Amino acid sequence: MVKETVTDSLPTASFSETLSFLFKVMAPNIAKGVIVRRPGVVHFAERWALDKRSVKQVQAFSNKYGKGPLLFKTPFKPMALVLDPDDANRVMEETPEPFATAETAKQSALSHFEPDMALISHGKTRKERRRLNDDVLQSGCPMHRFSAHFTQVAEEEVDALLKTVYHHNHQLDWPLFFDAWNRIVRRVVLGDAARDDYSLTQELIQLRKAANWGFR
Repeated sequence: MVKETVTDSLPTASFSETLSFLFKVMAPNIAKGVIVRRPGVVHFAERWALDKRSVKQVQAFSNKYGKGPLLFKTPFKPMALVLDPDDANRVMEETPEPFATAETAKQSALSHFEPDMALISHGKTRKERRRLNDDVLQSGCPMHRFSAHFTQVAEEEVDALLKTVYHHNHQLDWPLFFDAWNRIVRRVVLGDAARDDYSLTQELIQLRKAANWGFR
């Protein structure tokens, strides 16, 4: 007698539907960059409405198969697409057991620059790292004890950004916003002395770009 597995009970997509899933849903998201976005590809995806096509494809799966999850037998490994909001909530609430976050693709990508993070850890190690994260972020508090300082930093950098925009023909573009955002991040995480440490941010971006190729 063959024991039934979880995947045996799921509706299975056809070969053509699997191709549609890979090329219309998976491929655009991977191409845009799963760790850090590739601006050129994002622009291309926006111009050709690839996200809209992805959404329509998933809606077509939902209309045909109902709540799912829907199983795809891809050349890499079986994948289940969650179609129902209740199932999505269950996956989030029951992580990391039985729904582990440390799956192969995430480990391959994130190990490039965050090999010791909770998201790609297991068991006791993950529990300890998650506890440290919660302590540092004060997840159980309505407001972080340094929230007043964080607000002050944000306000100062927004004021500086607005002055730059004023001298930039009153136009706010992505590079200006991105620079201001990273100044806030560096001051909040590392302190005011790191405000203008642009090289640090560039090195991190390069590591994240390398992680985009971690699926190979």
